[in-house]
Amino acid sequence: MKSKKEKWMVRLILLFMFICTLPVILFLLFIFCNSFLSSSEFISRYGMAEHGNQVSQYVQFSFFPKKISLDQYKDAFWNHSNFWYYFWNSAEISIFIVIGTVVVSALGAYAFAKLHFPCKQILFLGIIVFMMLPYQVMLSPQILLLDQIKLLNHTSSVILLNIFTTLGVYLLYQFMLNIPKECIEAAKMDGAGHIKIFFSIVLPQIKDGIYTLIILNLIDTWNLVEQPLLFLKNQYQYPLSVILSEGEEVIENNVFACCVIFLIPILLVFLACKDGLLNGIGNSVLK
Repeated sequence: MKSKKEKWMVRLILLFMFICTLPVILFLLFIFCNSFLSSSEFISRYGMAEHGNQVSQYVQFSFFPKKISLDQYKDAFWNHSNFWYYFWNSAEISIFIVIGTVVVSALGAYAFAKLHFPCKQILFLGIIVFMMLPYQVMLSPQILLLDQIKLLNHTSSVILLNIFTTLGVYLLYQFMLNIPKECIEAAKMDGAGHIKIFFSIVLPQIKDGIYTLIILNLIDTWNLVEQPLLFLKNQYQYPLSVILSEGEEVIENNVFACCVIFLIPILLVFLACKDGLLNGIGNSVLK
């Protein structure tokens, strides 16, 4: 039986968590409700107003539409093919980055966790240092590097630079430390090489870590803005995240519906991998 003091502590923690998440909940509710604005109501609330020779944007803030309409969704799905063009740009970039990150991070983590080679500790310390560096510090060297190897203004520049992430290596490294050495040694005595050990013993035991990496990495890459803006000069190479952040004309009157559609893939991936994510976080905390 919990004491009254423990019950009140639980209630205070839940109240604090609710207060912290309330702005996010209200913001998502605002986007979802406003996605059902009709075209005319959208323009009346968020259109451009003329004041003499000046044109300014004005907002008539409201959570709920006067009349529910699917105009924005119809325009986004059928009338504006550019929306899907940018959407598939985001999907292409994110899928390649996530797959590449899982492969590179798993191999790198296995090397640091289970292999022995010179300067191992120094290299791992370097990974931790790079992981703590602010992202903006690396942008200028990345631009110079991409310009030298002639990859600037190519979609592959955004993909390649995000595949090699120190966070992924460090995350999976922590999970691999939990694998008993006896399992690896027994497999070696049976004649198994590193490839078989990696695929048959290591990967099945770190699947929760992989699920965690997929979700965290997908959230990060699905919302990329800075790198595409700096590395890509052609607007038609931009992912949807950049278009939404700039409020391009192709989605200006459907921005709320586009935001809702943009959130759906992340939500589906989270629902598919949430058990692995929770187990991964739980194992990390217990460790």
